[in-house]
Amino acid sequence: MSTRWFKDKLASWLYITVSERMIYVAATCACLLFTVLQWQSIPETYLWFVDTRERFLLWTFFFLCHVVCWFLLGLEILLMDCSEMLGISQVYRYHSSLSPPLAQKARKLREIYSRMRHPGSLLLTLMLWLHPLMTLDRLLLASVLTTYMIGRHSFEESHYEFAEKYFTVEQVERKSSSSVRYEYVREN
Repeated sequence: MSTRWFKDKLASWLYITVSERMIYVAATCACLLFTVLQWQSIPETYLWFVDTRERFLLWTFFFLCHVVCWFLLGLEILLMDCSEMLGISQVYRYHSSLSPPLAQKARKLREIYSRMRHPGSLLLTLMLWLHPLMTLDRLLLASVLTTYMIGRHSFEESHYEFAEKYFTVEQVERKSSSSVRYEYVREN
């Protein structure tokens, strides 16, 4: 659904251009919900099993890895423009006669987004593989998603350097705007 061919067909058949991202996100959510609700685990067939019932430190290691990964994933989502990733910004800006949200992003950031739109790929991979029980179904899911992420996402050194500079500048701008608001509130 994210291919140019599909977007062109959506525009020519249903005259939908601006809300294609929202349709893509809704369809993805529906597919994931269906998959989760229909999932049948195969606990009797597993690749590895690490018994953590009597090894508190090992259990703590797995638990903390997952907590840290979920925390970092949440933090990463907060740093990104969620309304743009969900397609809400596109619709709002279109109806407000403004330019598309990606048009205002830096060229390098648009290039990074074209190569990887999903935040937390490494974190998701860690959560899938770093588990005390690797059942056959989890192995299948982890293998498919890891293969997709490796095959779909590609970066260059310049992308890392740009992302570091971009988010540093964004943090400075957020801090300066919040301190200006704080000073304005204190004065009034």
